[in-house]
Amino acid sequence: MSSRVSIAFTLLLTLSYGPMCPGRAVGAAVREASAEPTREFEVRQGRAFLGGVPVRLWGLRCGHALMDQAMTERCVENLDNMAAHGINLIEVYLQGANGGYPNLQAGKNAFGETGDLKPEFAERLEWLVREADKRGMVVLVGFLSPLKDEELMDEAAIRRAIEATARLFETRRLRNVLVDLLYEFDHPRRIDHAIYREPEGAAKKGQVAGWFHAIAPRIEVGITTAAESKAPRDFPGMDVRLIQKGEAIPSDGFVVNVESTKGDEFDNDGVFTPAARDAVRRDCERFLAAPNSALVFNSAFSQGITNWSGTAPHFEMGGDGTGPDDRGVRFYYNWVRDHAGRWQYPRHVKADPEVISELPTPTREFEIRNDRAFLGGQEVDLWGLRCANALMSQAVAERHVRALDNMVEHGINLIGVYVQGSNPGWPNLLASKNGYTAEGQLKPEIARRLEWIVREADKRGMVVMVGLCSPRKDQEFRDEEAVKTAVQETARFLVRRKLKNVFVDIMHEYNHPARITRDIFREPEGPEKKAKLTAWFRAEAPDIEAGVCPTWNPKQELQSADSYPGMQVRIIQKEAPIPPDGFVVNVETHRLEPYSHDGIFTTAQLATMRSDFDQYKAAPNAVMLFHSGYCMGITNESGTAPHPEMGGDGTGPDDRGIRFYFNWVRDDIGRWEYPKHVNIKKVSRR
Repeated sequence: MSSRVSIAFTLLLTLSYGPMCPGRAVGAAVREASAEPTREFEVRQGRAFLGGVPVRLWGLRCGHALMDQAMTERCVENLDNMAAHGINLIEVYLQGANGGYPNLQAGKNAFGETGDLKPEFAERLEWLVREADKRGMVVLVGFLSPLKDEELMDEAAIRRAIEATARLFETRRLRNVLVDLLYEFDHPRRIDHAIYREPEGAAKKGQVAGWFHAIAPRIEVGITTAAESKAPRDFPGMDVRLIQKGEAIPSDGFVVNVESTKGDEFDNDGVFTPAARDAVRRDCERFLAAPNSALVFNSAFSQGITNWSGTAPHFEMGGDGTGPDDRGVRFYYNWVRDHAGRWQYPRHVKADPEVISELPTPTREFEIRNDRAFLGGQEVDLWGLRCANALMSQAVAERHVRALDNMVEHGINLIGVYVQGSNPGWPNLLASKNGYTAEGQLKPEIARRLEWIVREADKRGMVVMVGLCSPRKDQEFRDEEAVKTAVQETARFLVRRKLKNVFVDIMHEYNHPARITRDIFREPEGPEKKAKLTAWFRAEAPDIEAGVCPTWNPKQELQSADSYPGMQVRIIQKEAPIPPDGFVVNVETHRLEPYSHDGIFTTAQLATMRSDFDQYKAAPNAVMLFHSGYCMGITNESGTAPHPEMGGDGTGPDDRGIRFYFNWVRDDIGRWEYPKHVNIKKVSRR
């Protein structure tokens, strides 16, 4: 660290920012009067140190990780995989940077117009920084950004914003950080305030750094100058040389490229040409050869909001980026893992080669005995979450896998996924993916994702409801023979891969009045047709329980029966009453919030849902999968769905989420530890 005179200050933080609860569960705020210090990041003689030992840093740009509770949760849930691939530096911004496609302004601003740091952003930042520290990681925190600087009233507000954040770091003892005070200084088009532009750039940067250092003298700072600007890069008080894009690596000082050249586009995120992937690898090699430098990989896939994929930002690695069905940045993760190693503080260690077994091991077996659920021979109480579009892409499947630990920590031990993706929400009713060809063959990439989710669920003692066919997609089958092929091929796949912790909804919303094309999925003669579908499945998978979900219709004379010959699981949906006999699964509780307003609920709606929870708690033969636009839809108004994360409490646009359901299950049923729920009141919990 460069030498400075540390000054005392008496101004206390006016708001108390409590860290988040440690452990597998995420997002549960805990207020503490004091805070343990994190490891300290320092620069010594042009090298990075963390906790007093030298480290090499490989980074990922996650500019919008603080935009809401769910995005911070999403980022936290991916930290372990980042570290497993050698990534030990993440970059986040308080004023969200480029919002991507279709809305450049979609990023959120952590500061009020007078420069006050909003408490919810402070909480999310501390949580993310502390979770990174648990893994020996560093966080580069960006303060002010183009497109957002104009939302600060004046220069005094800018100073207040910088000082408020410095106080947060100092009072909460957050030290595994470095800071980019003014991202893209002197940008030719997107900057308003004079202190953020030439002339006299070096003096202005020095002034801003002085404001920060007066309160947080131990934290290293830099300022990123826009690549096209002629402004001087050095300034008084600079600790870190921050560059961007294709700029040359200076030979002196510790250098961080905060934004490598983006190889994909926001309107085609996660798709890279071979030349673009080669350019990324060359850039990585350039930084590997410079021990005084660190690279923060930038992509539209991880940086943008919504984007063409409709599901960004992605803090998951996703696919290899070879095309629209393989969107992702896995190639960067794998390059770091293979060339630097797995991150195990304080060093990278050689990663063991991946071993893919062709001989699958059986999962625990799900069974129904006397109208009760059993898993691995043990009776289990199931509480579920409808995640019907979880198989739509590699990144979204990964997103769900990363969220499983938090689900079981809150007592959720059942998820529902569909091979033919279900209702995609808003704005694109056709956004969900079809896992079958027109001839009914199960697509290999969907099969791989399904097996991954099922096996990851089994590791946690969970069950997966696998839906096969859905409205809006059934018409993509060529004919009834293709339907038969789809049903039987999926059954054979589950048997061949020994995936037993599952049961099946063969056709969701049977006899839907508006969205069904194939005759076999419609009345009349529903019981016979459902029996035929089930017989096709059971002929190939006699040990896997199956059922068919009829569309709920309050007019009983129009209701397709939920019971039929050969049925093992009595599947219902929405507001259908719970039958007294059979093992009953409501695969889609009544959704009360629209996709165009996802994750926001009225007080009355919350009361209605809690009444539903109580109803299923009182019915020992019944199970529910909680359904929300927030978790189920693709994109939605939030722009970042689907969310297997619990997010906020659903009280408004800045608190979108379904945390209330997660917390209800945890508090009323218990944390899931196969084969039982554990009453959290009987265990120690911070």
